[in-house]
Amino acid sequence: MANPRNVEPARFVRWIEPDEEDLINDLKAYTWATGREHAIVEFHGVYGGRRALIAGGRFGMTLELRRGAVVDPFGEPLQLPCVEVDSQPLQARRLVAHTHPEPTGPSDADLRVLDLLGQEESTLYEINGPVEGTVFRARNSRTPR
Repeated sequence: MANPRNVEPARFVRWIEPDEEDLINDLKAYTWATGREHAIVEFHGVYGGRRALIAGGRFGMTLELRRGAVVDPFGEPLQLPCVEVDSQPLQARRLVAHTHPEPTGPSDADLRVLDLLGQEESTLYEINGPVEGTVFRARNSRTPR
């Protein structure tokens, strides 16, 4: 059955090479061609610093939450946001940028992802939105809005 909200789990599209340029135009082109959100994420661990292009649904994508080895102050394993690559969950470290197929501004889900990643800000590029993108900040950011 199709998802009526068209929010889908993040799907790996391709690795981004360290010397690649013009990534934002590629990101926008994927969104224009498919009508789906796309993002550039950076990973932790063995793939630390490596970046990938991922895709979701028309109105969003979800990162799978997996229990990690890191624990909270109460001794509970933290839920870590992951993307599956080659049948292996890789922990996302940073949302570099993402797209929306139409101008809506950052969603509550976009803000939650920044909170989950402990990230202060990211950039949103929207089809028919500002060419330079929109920098948005996490709700828990220490930086004034």
